[in-house]
Amino acid sequence: MNLEFRGFGGSKISKETKHAPWSLVSDEGHTLLTIWSMGLPIGNKLWNDCFGGKVEVVLNACGKEEFGCGDGTCLPMGNRCNEQIDCPVDQLDETNCTIVYKFENYNRDGPTTDSDQLFELQIGIFLKMVTQLEPIHSNFMLKFEIISNWTDNRLKFRNLNSKSRNKMI
Repeated sequence: MNLEFRGFGGSKISKETKHAPWSLVSDEGHTLLTIWSMGLPIGNKLWNDCFGGKVEVVLNACGKEEFGCGDGTCLPMGNRCNEQIDCPVDQLDETNCTIVYKFENYNRDGPTTDSDQLFELQIGIFLKMVTQLEPIHSNFMLKFEIISNWTDNRLKFRNLNSKSRNKMI
């Protein structure tokens, strides 16, 4: 029994006998990683490196528009972070689904005050209604709304998914 998967650069993953470990061998013939597994070494697995440590390796056949579960199953990327468990073994599709990463100096009440960071501030003034009008005295009272918008580079958005019900930041 000699199972072998060849990589593009000449490296290979192979299993020499039924009772041997799987080995990741470099194109120069050096064993870099090993794992004891009776089945195929697909999915998220901890492999042993040649220095006595452990390395998590993900092996699957997923395309770039797919997400790989820990068992090697491929799902459409739209199933990632959609608040429905699609990876029944490990629930990886709903893990680390934070939508917004905030840097430590983030202040939601206003843009950055760091003097070395410039930002574009957009201000809109919208007239809502005329609440009082006295033409004889040339007096009037207005109700208006002021909206300010800016881009804050201290926020990073990730895992945005149109199927998710949680859109609030």
